[in-house]
Amino acid sequence: MRTDDAQPSAEDGGPWGVQHSFAMRGIQSPDRSPRVVLISPLPAGQGSEPESGVGQYLVEILERLSDRFDVTVLAGVDTNYRRIGRAKVVPTWTPDSRCVYQILRALRSIRPDVIHLQHEFNLFGGLLPTALLTGTIAAGRALGRPPVTTIHGVIDKSAITPAFLARNDLPTWPLAARASLSLAYRIITMASSKVIVHHEHFQSVLRDSYGADGTKIEVIPFGSDHQSVPRPTTTTRRSNGTTILVFGFLAGYKMPELVVQLAEERLLPNAVFRFCVGRNPRVASAEYVKRYSDLADRVHALGSRAIWSGYVPDDELPDIFSSSDVVVLPYTDCLSGSAVASLAEAHGVSVCYSRALRPLFGTSSAEFELNTRSLACAISARQGRTPDQNAELTTWAESAERNESIWAEAAAIS
Repeated sequence: MRTDDAQPSAEDGGPWGVQHSFAMRGIQSPDRSPRVVLISPLPAGQGSEPESGVGQYLVEILERLSDRFDVTVLAGVDTNYRRIGRAKVVPTWTPDSRCVYQILRALRSIRPDVIHLQHEFNLFGGLLPTALLTGTIAAGRALGRPPVTTIHGVIDKSAITPAFLARNDLPTWPLAARASLSLAYRIITMASSKVIVHHEHFQSVLRDSYGADGTKIEVIPFGSDHQSVPRPTTTTRRSNGTTILVFGFLAGYKMPELVVQLAEERLLPNAVFRFCVGRNPRVASAEYVKRYSDLADRVHALGSRAIWSGYVPDDELPDIFSSSDVVVLPYTDCLSGSAVASLAEAHGVSVCYSRALRPLFGTSSAEFELNTRSLACAISARQGRTPDQNAELTTWAESAERNESIWAEAAAIS
């Protein structure tokens, strides 16, 4: 349940009022249920644009939790949530170098039985704050509790090339980057009681590329609860054409420009293209800002053949997906599982994916190379076909239940 009535402040859980907030909310009172603290961004408040799908992923889990645990989420100060299902939400940290101190202070107040960190590089305001937070918690300094860590992005060491680093706005020193990632993944996997990834491929990468203990790694796929929602006829669909959707945040490992080029070349003359592409507000480089602006300008120049939606709020997602025919995943690297694919499956929408994602989706007619002719062929092959079911997906209820099982193990509950 979301409440949007107030912005976070020092009195209700802002970054400098954490201990007062916990006392007011009664979190320190005796409770027979094991205390679980989740550390993660959540969808941002009105007027603030989130930068990652991790927050929405966690919302799906929280809404389906049982009453076995007393769950608190330490979220960023810009969240508009105060409670999700049975979980309490405390706006706690700012996305900068202060976040480590803010989170550790909150943990000392709550004294949880289980700490569960949602991990993705840049998730807490940049590489340095994320690295410091991960290292501090993984080292067991927070109450001596080895954390559970969900890793939302894993890149194979062999894929770290100068081109990969340049695409992701990182210093182009492959040897240093590989060494840094190896150290980060080793710290996480060695010090965590359990590590959760979303696909068997990422379990293999952690084990084979970074030497992680495979017995510690649990694969819990994204959820995809099929919704029997009538597919509405809207202005974004035409009876004799195809509505093609590009959805997600602009990142270095995604190439929505390829879909724009496809539209510009008119290889699918009856198609309408919709771009729901958000900008990461924590990436401020001139190159990134210009890339996002250029992408929007090219889409606008297509006129009636394309729609630029930018970032869209959660309540618009059902209509956006159910009014689309094909979702395109133009990834340059297999870096993370696609929550977009789970949304597509939930709404009965076909997915076309670049070859980089073959480890996740296998080989099929929906796969394309990163050129417009291959993409056009893949989209044409999916027209009028029932979407393939992704065996790697589960239901959100099962995903929540499996997270709870791991918490129970971490808290040594019989």
